Amino acid sequence: MEKSSLIPFLREGLDILFVGLNPAKGSSRNRHYFSVNQAFWNQLYRAGLITNYVDKMYADVIVFGSNDINYTYWSFGITDLITEIAESDSRKIKPTVQDCIRLEKMIGQYEPKTAVLLHGTVVKSFFRYLNRPIPPTNAGYLGRILPDCTTDFFTIAFPHGNTIRSDEKISKYVELKNHLINGEAPAVKNTELKKIKDMKDKPDQPTQSKGDKMLSENTVGKAKEISNHLQEYCSNHPNEEYKPKDVLPYLVEKGIFNKVDSRNGRDLRQVFRDVDAAGRLSELIPQVYPERKKVNTYWFIKAVQ
Repeated sequence: MEKSSLIPFLREGLDILFVGLNPAKGSSRNRHYFSVNQAFWNQLYRAGLITNYVDKMYADVIVFGSNDINYTYWSFGITDLITEIAESDSRKIKPTVQDCIRLEKMIGQYEPKTAVLLHGTVVKSFFRYLNRPIPPTNAGYLGRILPDCTTDFFTIAFPHGNTIRSDEKISKYVELKNHLINGEAPAVKNTELKKIKDMKDKPDQPTQSKGDKMLSENTVGKAKEISNHLQEYCSNHPNEEYKPKDVLPYLVEKGIFNKVDSRNGRDLRQVFRDVDAAGRLSELIPQVYPERKKVNTYWFIKAVQ
């Protein structure tokens, strides 16, 4: 574990306050929330809570630091149940009663219109502290749960690294949006659900650039297999970060590739490039993080938490 460098986006008058468990190491090192994986920002965009696609590396400054692309200029903020520790393995994070007391006081102080609990451990810890029945991680609208506080609570599953489908999470964000528009939490309409399902297989960006291309079913299937094996590899090995050449022998062992090629993971990097060119890297292989230079792109692999 290490000390977090992130500073929560907190102020009065928030329409939505997102509450995570703790900053990930990558986000802390990047000094930007949700800068390791694009999924959170894509889900907000597809639910209509933000009006433009925004890159994960600076999205928090735009979405939390201003309201320029937020739906009807709503004000969003973010904090964590544990703000001082940066750790990517949530299993190592053990919230205390003091953490829950701090969160309760903070929400009571700023009293946002809605608060979204984004992680199962946050939900379990906070509701145990409040001596309330623990709701499902992706339950959506919960109503007011704090005495003398008008904040309505939602619980929505963490954007990635779990078995809950992205469209299920997006439907809860649509529910949140409807709640803020109507002052209640109506069920998501069938037409809205259809839009979410239609968008599920589209690229992360709303439009494709000239360099983008569609992926074949074989490439999509192969990318998903690679993602599963990368997660297994990272979970069973001690290092935090790997290069393609490090994991290729394992993928050969699993039958994804026929042999270890002579160019340090060339075949694997080509899959990364194809999926990335289609704008679907964070969707299909979320363990992969590109570091883009002027000439080359370098690929790094980390476990999804």
